Parts: sequence; structure tokens; C-alpha cells
Amino acid sequence: MGRLRSYSYLPQDLLEEILTRLPVISIIRFKCVNKSWYNLFENHTFIAKHHRHHSSQKNSSLLVEVEDSTNTTQRSVMSLHIADGLDSGVSLGMPFIPERLVYISDCINGIICLRELSSRLFLWNPAIREYKAIPNPPSHVHSPSNVCYDYPTFAFGYDHISNDYKLVQIGTYSTVLYDLIDQILHPVVHIFTLSTDSWRQIDTGFDHSILNFPGECSNNLYFNGVYHWPGCIILDKHGRHCEVIVCFDMRDEVFQIMKMPNLGDISHIEKIWKTAAVLNDCAALIIYDLKQTKQFDIWVMNEYGAEESWTKQFVIGSLIVELTLHDQLLLVDDKLALINDKGHILLYDFGAQEIKHLQLRNLPGSVFVSQAITYVESLVSVTRGKVEAKKRG
Repeated sequence: MGRLRSYSYLPQDLLEEILTRLPVISIIRFKCVNKSWYNLFENHTFIAKHHRHHSSQKNSSLLVEVEDSTNTTQRSVMSLHIADGLDSGVSLGMPFIPERLVYISDCINGIICLRELSSRLFLWNPAIREYKAIPNPPSHVHSPSNVCYDYPTFAFGYDHISNDYKLVQIGTYSTVLYDLIDQILHPVVHIFTLSTDSWRQIDTGFDHSILNFPGECSNNLYFNGVYHWPGCIILDKHGRHCEVIVCFDMRDEVFQIMKMPNLGDISHIEKIWKTAAVLNDCAALIIYDLKQTKQFDIWVMNEYGAEESWTKQFVIGSLIVELTLHDQLLLVDDKLALINDKGHILLYDFGAQEIKHLQLRNLPGSVFVSQAITYVESLVSVTRGKVEAKKRG
């Protein structure tokens, strides 16, 4: 990494170790100390080490998207740090998005994928105030009058082998199946790679004709180089289906199907809320029964890809709260977070088995929280090409 000039008596390795523990705002401020410090903070190895340290501290923040019900064309993003008691949060400016009707998607290595209502995409690192506008993906081809083109699904991921970030667009065509309301979907998949700054179409080699992609929703998950969607396979013309997890490997660029854990004989499966998450570096599913038990089951896949390793690890009884379709449910480090649209946040600590109620203060009555994701800040650039970073986001 080059020698780091210092007027202290600290060994260079120790000094660099100390600097990796600083927040991004301090690193940015110290870039002007001297040229050797600036070069260090721009070094890919240091950037990766800095992010690995902060990711390992179990000290994630929340990024929440807030919307004003009196002006639904305006949304903003706020950063909340749970350990700080969630006072008013910090509003993150996005002057590069004039439309302002924006959806936050995923956060990988401190980089956030944003999507405007018009489907324009951006990669954004709010910690270093850097963004990149993504070229528009290819438009779908003209279809026969009896074929409908559905709104595309997007995914954001990182290929740790090629050291590249990728965006995936899945466009689906819907037709009538057996003269019933069932739909058969014909996806067209395009991939954008940051290093080439371009889109390309891929042949997935996978039979999607009976696979229902759920679209963009808060229970999707990027983990271990793979993007995951809860979905289902249509079994017959009567609409019988099998629920699965649809996976897309960012390195090999292939789709796979993963079975969900066996939830038993549940007749009201459509009333079961399922959210994909990560717990203790394992893929996990949060299961919430909206109809009967009102309890949370946390299933963990102890060996990734081994469907038989699904284990029910936690059963959490009623938390004196009932979820609605407007609420957010996610895992933040070792805590289960429930966030309602008015900014009330309930945290359940698995280790201490304690519930903590928090409130996002100073929100006007017309403002509500519409989305939330976990966030760890980083020094990773979205404009200077490939960057060494952590594999698991």
C-alpha cells in the first residue's frame, strides 16, 4: 500500500489498522493531510479492509424511504442509526435525481441501487456522495396484440470473481393459458456490468414458462453472490402452484430453483408472510402467519444450497403488534426489526430476548415510511471502475 508518512511513533501497520476503524466522513476529511494519506485512502486494498471491518461490527444503519402523502411525487431517503436512539435521522440529498419519485432497492458494499418510477437506474454511494447514472436498458420488442409485456423486475448484485457489479433486468411476456386467467411468462433477461458500462442479453438456458417471478418487493435478498426472489411454479391449468425461491447467480449468470422449508400442512399458505434475510452469515426466512398464530418463525439454511439444512432456529411469540401490508420486516444484524409506516420501530434482540420500541421523531403527520433496507457505509467508488470489496454485501 506504500509507506505512510507519520510524525508519530506508531508502526505503519498499526497506524493503518487504526485508520480502518474511522468512519467514512473522517477518512474523507483526512485525505488532505498529505499525499501519502490520500493515496492510502484511494487504495483498493485499504478500501476493502475498511469495509470488512465496519461490516463485522454488527452496527448497521437503516436507510428508510419517506414519502409525503400530500405530495406523492416527492420521496426522500434518511439514514438512521439504531444505537443512537433514532431521533430525527439524517436526510440524504439526491440532487442528481430530478424526478425524486425514487425507490431504494439493495445495498451491496455500501453502494445502493436506486430506481425512478420511469425505470431509470442509479448506483449511489451516499457516504462519499458519489453516483452513477446507468444507461437505459434495452426496450422490449414489439409483441402481438394478444401478448402483454409486464413491468420488468430488476436485481443488483456483485460478482466477486470478476470483481464487478451487475444489474439484471427480467422482462416478462404474459399470455392466456388454457383460456383461463393463468399466465405463462416468457422472460427476456438483460445484464448490465459496471466495468463495461453496457447492457447485453443472455440466454439463461432455463425453462421459465411456468415460473412466476414476484416482481420487485421488500422480501427479495442478495446474499453470497446470488439474488433471491420468493416465487412459485405453476403446476397445472387449475392454478395449483408450488412456492420456491428463485435464485440468480451473479458469477455464472444462471437461474436456479431452491426449495423453501417445509412449513407443514398449511391450508392458508397465501396468508403466510415470507421475507428473505441473512442471520449469522446464513440465508434465512422470516415466516409470519397473518391469519392464525401471529408468531414469527425464523428458518435458517445452515449450509447454503443444501435444502435439507433448513432449520427452524427461532420461534417468537406475539410481539403485541400485527403486521399490515405497509409495514417493513427485516433483520438488522442480530435483531428483528418491524417498521410501520409512521416511523414506529420495534426491535427484537434474539440474544437478550428483549423488545425495544423506538420512534423516528419529528416526522410531519403527512409523512410515512414506505421502504427500509440495512446499510453499512463504505469508500467504494461507483465511477472509477472495478473495486476490491467484500463478497457478501
